Amino acid sequence: MYKRFFSLIIVLFITINIAYAQELEWMPDPNLRKTVREEMGVPEGVPITEVDIAKVVRLNVESMNITDLTGLERFVNLENIVANHNHIQDLHPLTRLRNLGDLHLNHNTISDISPLAGLVNLTALGLSHNTISDISPLAGLVNLTVLGLSHNTISDVSPLAGLVNLKSLWLWGNQIKDISPLASLVKLETLMLINNQIEDISPLVALTSLRELNVIQNWIVDLSPLRELTSIEILATGENPGSFVAECELPRPSVVPRIQDRTYPSIFGAWGSITDPDRPPVLPKLPWQEEHSAIVYYDIYLCCPEVPFNLKFKDTNAGVHLIGDFQAAKKRRDALLAFNPEAILLIQVRYYSAVKPDDYPENWPLWLRDENGDRIIHPLWGEAYVNFTLPEAQKWVIDQAKTIAACGLFDGIFLDHWSESQRLHGLRPIEAEHTARDKILQGIRAVVDDDFLIMVNTNEDKIPRWAEYVNGTFMQTYPILEIPFEDLTSLDQRVPLGYTHADIFEIEQTLIWSEEHFREPRINAVHGYGLVREQGDSPGNRRWMRLFTTMSLTLSDGYVAFDNYTVGIWYDFWEADLGTPVGEKAQSYENRDGLYIREYTNGWAVYNRSGKEQLIQLPGKAKGVASGLTGTEHTIPDLDGEIYLKSGLETSSTADINGDGVVNIQDLVIVANALGKVEPDVNGDGVVNIQDLVIVANAFE
Repeated sequence: MYKRFFSLIIVLFITINIAYAQELEWMPDPNLRKTVREEMGVPEGVPITEVDIAKVVRLNVESMNITDLTGLERFVNLENIVANHNHIQDLHPLTRLRNLGDLHLNHNTISDISPLAGLVNLTALGLSHNTISDISPLAGLVNLTVLGLSHNTISDVSPLAGLVNLKSLWLWGNQIKDISPLASLVKLETLMLINNQIEDISPLVALTSLRELNVIQNWIVDLSPLRELTSIEILATGENPGSFVAECELPRPSVVPRIQDRTYPSIFGAWGSITDPDRPPVLPKLPWQEEHSAIVYYDIYLCCPEVPFNLKFKDTNAGVHLIGDFQAAKKRRDALLAFNPEAILLIQVRYYSAVKPDDYPENWPLWLRDENGDRIIHPLWGEAYVNFTLPEAQKWVIDQAKTIAACGLFDGIFLDHWSESQRLHGLRPIEAEHTARDKILQGIRAVVDDDFLIMVNTNEDKIPRWAEYVNGTFMQTYPILEIPFEDLTSLDQRVPLGYTHADIFEIEQTLIWSEEHFREPRINAVHGYGLVREQGDSPGNRRWMRLFTTMSLTLSDGYVAFDNYTVGIWYDFWEADLGTPVGEKAQSYENRDGLYIREYTNGWAVYNRSGKEQLIQLPGKAKGVASGLTGTEHTIPDLDGEIYLKSGLETSSTADINGDGVVNIQDLVIVANALGKVEPDVNGDGVVNIQDLVIVANAFE
C-alpha cells in the first residue's frame, strides 16, 4: 500500500513539473505568470487548467514590468484587461480575444496596433503614452465609446471618422493639424486636443453634443467657431494665438537708460546659461527646464521665446504669433529687471538659418532648394536654409519682428549671419541677396519703434550698407581651429587654439568701426572663444577672457561674451565694479601701438596686443583685479588685459580665502600651507606660490 501511495506522489510530482514546464512555454513572461495566478487564485506549483482559464473574464496586470503577453491568447473569455505601465510592444497575443470590451494599454512601448483590428466588441480602449503613429487598424472598431490616444506621434486622424459611437476622445500631445475627420463624431461629449498643431477648428461646429473641449497649446487664431457650441460646459482655449493676442500688448520699458547709464564691465550671454554654483537662481525653473537658469546675471541675453518666458512662435495662415502665458512672462521679466535693472533681452528672428528640417513640411514654399529641387541642409548644424530673397520669406521675417515688438516683453531682435558675403550657395545672385537684406531691415524698421534694438552677427566684417538700421554687432570671432572649419565632419571636432596678433588686430578694427557707425542706442558685443582642451577657468582661458573683456572696455562702450564652445562660466574678473567711463574710447597708452587704456570712475581698464610685455604708470595707486598687486606701476603681459581699481575701491574678495568677510592672518596661513598645490590659486596662474601670498598680504584689513 505504501508503495502505491509513494508511486502516486511521484506521478503527481512529475505531472506538476511537466505542467509547470509546459506553462513556461505557453506563458514565458514570469511577471505575467505570477500576476495571472494571483488574479485566478491558483497557487504557485498548481497547474493552470483550461477550466481555470475559461473562468477568467477580467485581468489586471498593471505596473508589473511585463514585456510579453504570450499566453493570453488562451484566455478567450476575457472581457476586460488593464495592462497600463508595463513594457509591452507586441499585441499579437490579443488577436483572438473577441470578447474584449475594455482594453487599457496606456504607458507602454507599443507602435503596431494592427493586432487589435478584429476586436470589434471593444467599447473602451486606452493607448495613450505609446509610440503609435498609424491608427488605421482602429477604423473598424465602431462600437468604441471611449478612446485614449494621447501622447503618441499621430498626425492623421482620418481612420477615426467612422467611429460614430465615440463619446470620449483623448488626442492630447500628438502632431495633428487637420481635425476635419472628427466632424462626423456627433456623439462626442469629451474631446481633448491639447498640444497639437491645429489651426482651423471650424469642423468642431458639428459636434453639438460636446460638454467638455480642451484645445490649449495649438495654433488657433480664430476661436469664433466655438461660439456655436452652446452645449459646452467646460472649455479651455489658452496658449493659442487667438487667446493671447490682446494680452501680449504689454508695455516695454525704454532701453536707453539701461544702455547709457549702466556700469562696466557689461557681459553678454547667448542661448546657453552659466553653470557657476556661486550664481544662485533668481527665476524659478520653467516646466521643461532641468536646472535653474542663471541668465539674469547677463546685461544682454539673446535666445528664443522659450527662454526665459516659456513662450513659442506659431506660424499660422494669419501670420506669425507668439503664444503662451504672457502675464506669467511679464512677472518673470519684472523679476529679472528687479534683480538686474540693466538687463536687455533679445530674441532671434530666423530669416536664413536656425530652421530645422522638421520645423515645417517638406513642401514649405520658403525653403532654399538646389537645381534638383532638394532642400539645402547644412551638414554640421543640421539646419535647412530659407530662401530670404523670396518676398514671402521677407514678409515672414518682418512678421516675426513685428510680433516681438508688439508684445513688449523683449527689447529687440537678433539676425544671424549678416554680412555682404554670399550665403545662398550661389543659387541666387549676390545682388539679390543684398537687396533682400535691404528690404528685410527697411521693413522691420518701418513696423517697430525707434528704440527697438536690432543686433546682427557680422562676425569680423564691417557692414556699411546696413549701418543706419542696426544698433550693434554680436561679433562671433574666428579663432584658429585645429581642423579648419571647412574640413570638419562634426561640430565636436571644433578645437580652438587661440588667436594670432593679426586676428586680434582685425577684430579690434571691426569693433572700433562698429562703435563709430551703428545707430544709437548702440550695443556692440565682442565674443571671444577659449581653449576647449583646458578647463573653462584655466590660466590660459582666463587670459583670453581678460583680453576680450579689456578689449571691449577700452575700445567700445559695449559688451563682452566669452566661452569655450562648451558651457558658460561666470568669471570673478567680471565682478569688478569699474563704474562708468571717464576717458575716451580707443586711446593708446603713450602712443604705444596695441596698448590701450581707458579710465572709469572707479579705475582703469588696460589692454595689451602690442607684441610684448608692457609696463604702465597709473596716475594713482590702484590694485589689479587679476594680479592682486597694488601700486602705480603695473606690468601687462602681451595678449592680456587687466582691470585696476582705484585705491579704496578695490575688492579683496579673492584674497578672503576662508570667506569670513575679512582678509587676515588666517587667510595667509591657508595659502602658505597650500604652496605648490592647485588651490587656493588666488591669481589664477595655475599654482599656489609666493605671488598668492603677496596678494593676500597686500589685502590685509
